[in-house]
Amino acid sequence: MGSTSGEGQLPARREAAHVFHFQQAADQGRWADAVAALERLLEAAADYPSAAQRLEQARARRQVADLQADLRRRHKARQWAAVLAASEQLTALDPAAADPDGTGGGLRMFWVIDSALVGVIAEGSDGTTMDAWFRKWAYVVSSGD
Repeated sequence: MGSTSGEGQLPARREAAHVFHFQQAADQGRWADAVAALERLLEAAADYPSAAQRLEQARARRQVADLQADLRRRHKARQWAAVLAASEQLTALDPAAADPDGTGGGLRMFWVIDSALVGVIAEGSDGTTMDAWFRKWAYVVSSGD
């Protein structure tokens, strides 16, 4: 007896499930899950239309999302040099995503104003916190000194 029509549909259903999981994860901004779904799809059907291209795009989006999360974490921890580094990486990858919540742009502005001083303070080499430096800077600017 020959194969039933249902046997040929099993791979197509698996492919459709991987595509569904990818789309759902991508719509929710869960890029690690989106990448995993596309990788499973390509394992099941290496020639699936546009899957390789979508995987490349999802990996790029995952990298941006990871850097944004790192930037926010470092900003909260007041690790200013790391904030600047993550912001610069984001700018190189995706300028539109480079300053989530304004966490990097303001700091970059001060870096331009006095890169040598901010660099020293951001590294903490003189024991001065960035907040103390900003207060001193704001006083100098407001008093005209």
